[in-house]
Parts: sequence; structure tokens; C-alpha cells
Amino acid sequence: LTPDRIVLLPVAEFTLVREFTAGQEPSYQDNSYDPNGHEIVDRIWQVTKNGIKTQDADLYNLIGRSPQPGEYTVQLRVKNARQVWSAWSPGQPLTIHRNQEPVIKNFMTNKTEVDIGEELVFNFEIENEPWEYITEYNWTHSWTEGGRTITKAGRPRAFFEDGNITVELSVKD
Repeated sequence: LTPDRIVLLPVAEFTLVREFTAGQEPSYQDNSYDPNGHEIVDRIWQVTKNGIKTQDADLYNLIGRSPQPGEYTVQLRVKNARQVWSAWSPGQPLTIHRNQEPVIKNFMTNKTEVDIGEELVFNFEIENEPWEYITEYNWTHSWTEGGRTITKAGRPRAFFEDGNITVELSVKD
């Protein structure tokens, strides 16, 4: 072959944020190129988890926009406009840490005893990962009546019966 007839394969190359927490969207930069100057027209990502390999043109289809915790290996292969595929890129490790559940702290009312019909004000703090928002507040309140416990959903604004009432709050992110 003469030097003007040498065909170089395209190069699949990317950088990946190698560690993040479930709930965060994975981040990568595709730096693939063709040394002959041809356009890169197709990509195939390969993700290996627990020895199982899956492939797709979109990395997010493989690990999801909110992936599960675990250890992954990510590889890329690209095709140029002349339909020539690159070799697989070296595998890059990807660690996804378990999402931390939000924690409710300092849950209290403005008063420990209230009059019937008096409005209640609840104060609380939520500890959560900075990139996640609370998407759901689940309130319940319960009391004992005639020897059985009655539970109702919803944030209580006031109570109209005498007795001890338990108010609970859970949140989801």
C-alpha cells in the first residue's frame, strides 16, 4: 500500500464522570473522531454489569437517566460516513452509589396542646442530597376511638375531637 491508500479506522473515545449517586443523570463527553476527516455517523455503547453486556445507540437507554447502584463498565464503538467501524474503546469503570433517602428532622408543631378547631402549624427540616428535590409529601394522622385506631391521609389543619393524635410525615425524592 502506498501512504495515500492507508485507511485509518475511526477512534471511539469518551470521558465519563466515573462516580455519582443514583438519582443523578450520568454525564459524559464523546470525543470520538475520524483521523481521515470523515464524519462520525453512528455510535454503539456497550455497558457491562454483573458480566452481562448490553448495547444501544444511546448510553442513557442502557443505564437509564436515573440508574441503579452498582459497578458498570462502559465502552463505545463509532462508525464513520464511509461505513467503517472503530474498535471498541477501552472499558471505563462507572460506579453508581446508592441514593440516600431524605431525612425529616426537627418535626414539631407550634403547640403541643391545641384547642378544638385551632389551626396547627408544623415545622420541620429535610436533609437531602443537594441535586434532588422532594417530589412527594405523605401526611397521616391517627387516633384511637372505641378501642380501634383510625388513620386518615392528608395534612391535618385542625382537629375537632378531644384526644391524643399522632401525626406522621414521610417524603420521597
